Amino acid sequence: MNELIPQKKKDLKSKFEGLRVLDLSNTARITAVPVGIGELEHLRYLGLPSTIGCLSNDVTKLLPLQTLSVIFSSDDVRLPKDMRRLINLRHLDMGKEEYIALIAQIAGIGSMRMLQDSVEFHARRTEQGHDMRELGGLNSLRRKLTIKCLDKVESRKEAESACLGAKVHLKTLELEWGQRSDSAARGSAQSDLEVLQGLRPHPNLEDLKIQNYVGINSPSWLVSVEKLRCLQLIKCPKLDRLSLGAFPSLRTMVLTDMAELVAWEGITGGNSDGSGSAPVLFPNLRKVEIVRCPKLRSLVGLQRCGRKLAHLHVEGCPLVKGEFERSKFHPDLQLNDNTPDWPHELSFKDNREGVQGDSQRQGERRPAGLPPPWVPRIISAVTMWYYSKR
Repeated sequence: MNELIPQKKKDLKSKFEGLRVLDLSNTARITAVPVGIGELEHLRYLGLPSTIGCLSNDVTKLLPLQTLSVIFSSDDVRLPKDMRRLINLRHLDMGKEEYIALIAQIAGIGSMRMLQDSVEFHARRTEQGHDMRELGGLNSLRRKLTIKCLDKVESRKEAESACLGAKVHLKTLELEWGQRSDSAARGSAQSDLEVLQGLRPHPNLEDLKIQNYVGINSPSWLVSVEKLRCLQLIKCPKLDRLSLGAFPSLRTMVLTDMAELVAWEGITGGNSDGSGSAPVLFPNLRKVEIVRCPKLRSLVGLQRCGRKLAHLHVEGCPLVKGEFERSKFHPDLQLNDNTPDWPHELSFKDNREGVQGDSQRQGERRPAGLPPPWVPRIISAVTMWYYSKR
């Protein structure tokens, strides 16, 4: 294939003048970006093979480029320093999810306003081209935005400059502060809350992850993200109470390493399930994982779930207690009560039998392959009807 690619700039331009698509992704013999690639001024799509060691800065001369696909095979990769010049780039495909972190290298990413794929951004206000204002114009993002090093952001106003509320199409948002010492964390509680308040996303957001946040309270905007499907709170050591509004679309909730969390509860709102009990706030919640929350005492929020909850994992929460009616949850609700960390005072009672067993007995599930008890009854009834008609 090397023979087909001219090695001189003028030859490359004359041979491929007007070319809009150049896909070299399956040409394993090419080990470097062709010399003079920047001369192809009409190119819209460029695909490069995994044998490419690095991207030359010539690629950044392709101003009309809309899609750049390159599968890196090395972990020691850097993007060209002038990537911000690709102002029409919509898709930057680097194959593996972990390579998204490379995008954080781009200084001045704010000029790449057409980007639609996942972006990772590291807030470094002291470095030119890495302050939160760079995110302000990236309103075409449609997949995931990861913002790290939020401990470097000093005010709500600075956080608001990212204009997350204007990102209408964004599906996933991950907010992560850096690890801090206990003394630093104590002095950052109010600052973290102010920054988080300024990172209010658009209500269309579906997945939210917050990590290493040391504020005492959850943000006021959390109750308004009603289309949320997945909520993860990881290593938020000072958050002591989690009050959530109605999340009709929420399917997964993960709470991990919440050292001060005392209660998970629901606030007013939601739709009644018709039983006269508290309104259902999470009618579609299917999976709940609560891990290493040593001060957590109550799972009142479970009473606000619908009948679709099928997986409950509680680990490292020795103080949790409560009694729940199994009939209010999915009939195949799976409990992790086969582990020693299952809270002994958390139990489920079966109203149909009028018997309340210990957590191990309540966690027993029907053996794989065995049909529900009503199936033989239906088969028997259908069989009797069939023979009565003969």
